[in-house]
Amino acid sequence: MQAAITYFATSRRLIGVSSLRTYTENRLARALASFLIIALGTSALATELVGIRYSDSPHFTRVVFDLTAPPKFKSDLLSEPARFFVDIRDAKLSQNFKTPFVESIQFRGVRFGERNGALRVVLDLTEVKAPKIQTLGPNGPHGNRLVIDFPHEVQESCTAEHDSNIVIVVDAGHGGEDPGAIAVNRAMEKNITLSISKKVQTRINRQPGFRVVMTRDRDYEVPLHNRYRVAQNTKARLFVSIHADAFHNPRPRGASAYVLSQGKAQSELAKWLVQNENRADWVGGVSAWVDSSCYADREKLKFLNVKGRQEALAEAVSVGKKMLHSIDSVAEIHPKSFDSRRGEYQVTDAGFVVLSATAIPSILVETGFLSNPQEARLLSTNAHQNIIANAISDTILRHFCENPPRYTDLAEGKVACDLAPSTMVYKVRNGDSLSVIASRQQVSVSAIRAANDLTSDRIYPGQTLTIPITN
Repeated sequence: MQAAITYFATSRRLIGVSSLRTYTENRLARALASFLIIALGTSALATELVGIRYSDSPHFTRVVFDLTAPPKFKSDLLSEPARFFVDIRDAKLSQNFKTPFVESIQFRGVRFGERNGALRVVLDLTEVKAPKIQTLGPNGPHGNRLVIDFPHEVQESCTAEHDSNIVIVVDAGHGGEDPGAIAVNRAMEKNITLSISKKVQTRINRQPGFRVVMTRDRDYEVPLHNRYRVAQNTKARLFVSIHADAFHNPRPRGASAYVLSQGKAQSELAKWLVQNENRADWVGGVSAWVDSSCYADREKLKFLNVKGRQEALAEAVSVGKKMLHSIDSVAEIHPKSFDSRRGEYQVTDAGFVVLSATAIPSILVETGFLSNPQEARLLSTNAHQNIIANAISDTILRHFCENPPRYTDLAEGKVACDLAPSTMVYKVRNGDSLSVIASRQQVSVSAIRAANDLTSDRIYPGQTLTIPITN
């Protein structure tokens, strides 16, 4: 390159005839361009394979090729030994490419070679199984991708006995190739929701009589319909989907909660009734996924019949309001989440696909706005994630400890609730007064005064108050 630049400068000094300057400069520019193409070769135009990632989810193993451009490729599945190859035309390995360490259910290793001018990538498989392959364009932190999904054999079996624990399904929003919202500090929603969900799981699982099932416990993608099917297949008592919001401007902030809209719930109920019109003894909340052959004892079906669709929706609203109450004590909630005229928390109706398990109380919690710089920084910290996770898990535990479902160890007295002390800490914010705080926390002003030894109603932003919790 330096030689080419030197030649160009020297040539300009040698040519002194002004009338030939433009002509000569054009010729030299063309010569320089030709020189660079020859010097760099066609590799400058090649697609580069930047990296290979993989993840094992319950239903498939996903392998992702990260590329610098949309790939032109062909692929095939071979046997003896089992392997799958992809030939990417006009491609090469990136200079910084690192071969991944592989410890997967579906494939044992990866190899590279050149085949008829193409980069060949060979995935050595544990068995011959045809994958689904697709290309994806840039999205969030990812560029062009080639995505290969190898399905698992999933054995569906009957559950002989129902789970006597109170099963809670916690759904960490997004995952895998779907990052969700991207924060102004580049934090990804999928990572924040997974971290908060794991903290909720840990907190709830400490309480005897409860069991949390996660829709995902690592960074992989779960289709929306599969998320609520987890709740159905585990006979869950509550489905909680955890997300973080985003908006086109940085001002909005605060948590909010959603349930399946009334209209959607009615529509789902009508569809279910059509599917089950000849099974009147099941009416009362059992969805079409229940296999009656799994239950020889018809009495065992009763534990599934305790909630009707409208009851499930009403319970979801109740839990959502309690959850907003808990979050409001330790963090911001969105203004729409509290009706100051009525003095009550507001749960918003929405038609989210992930909430379609209407036979099960289902709520979606937006933990804050990643588009807001202050809230993005908070949600990226372990301390704030713990605060949100504790508010969510404490709400769930208190709700079911006060309303134990039938046919569970808690309802039958085999286990007892052992919850945290009946106080919480509240940090005073701008615009707060004792009466406003008392209304929001559903306690009396005198109770707050007594718990904090206050001699007057004067409070200031940043002050911490002990709030007595009333059941």
